[in-house]
Amino acid sequence: MDNTLKLSAEHKLARREYAREWILYTKDVWPRVVFSDEKHGTSTGHMDTSDAGKTCASGSVRRYVARMVVAPSWCGVGLAAVYMLPFAHKHFGTEYIFQENNASIHSSKRTTEVFEEQEVKVMKWPTRSQDLNPIENMWIILSRTLYDNGKKQYCSVAELRAAVLAAWDAVDEATLAKLVDSMSKRLVKVLDKKGNKTRY
Repeated sequence: MDNTLKLSAEHKLARREYAREWILYTKDVWPRVVFSDEKHGTSTGHMDTSDAGKTCASGSVRRYVARMVVAPSWCGVGLAAVYMLPFAHKHFGTEYIFQENNASIHSSKRTTEVFEEQEVKVMKWPTRSQDLNPIENMWIILSRTLYDNGKKQYCSVAELRAAVLAAWDAVDEATLAKLVDSMSKRLVKVLDKKGNKTRY
């Protein structure tokens, strides 16, 4: 995956440090990671960034997707409190890791306090590292389903929402598992490329 933003020497160093830290973990840890990302869609165009939130966990847990229908900041906590924490606690107790994607709401003081109160282990994410996040690949899969059938636009937000949920429902567990299992390979590739962008 080619990211449009260039990587500085500091970005590359942070990516290498992240890879060195997490490559030490076995493949068993990745199904316990709740990955996060944000996308936004309009009825007349492809999905872009910001107003919908999604969390994804692999393993025996059924997929979960939630569109943000509340303000981006809910009591200063946002998606983490409204969707992610109840979902993750229900399926994992406290035995999971939340991957924060550098969204400002995830690093706010109140959100940090909530994570600490709920004993949530947070995976610090290197800036400009979309290629390391398997959810980015999931967005591509969903976009292809939504638009590759020749449909260029949707008549309403409700129609788009229904189409997104249907596309998400069509994703099988094997696809999710494959994306999550790719994390170890992504980290190896980052180290091989000395922190530069990968093809993921």
